[in-house]
Amino acid sequence: MNASPVVPEPFKIVLVVAESGTVTTVALSAETAVATCIRKALVKEKFPKPPFAPFHDLIEMAFD
Repeated sequence: MNASPVVPEPFKIVLVVAESGTVTTVALSAETAVATCIRKALVKEKFPKPPFAPFHDLIEMAFD
């Protein structure tokens, strides 16, 4: 008997990047295990200088 793989629930991330490229905010639409793990990684990231600041990005995550 084959078990179906567990598919994580979809969620959205709002990422705010400062003029320096540092992440100032990571907001999640749902506090799932995967979302929380991604947030922990994103807050440590430094991105290239954005075209304007604060720079907002919406990331939609779906696993189907």
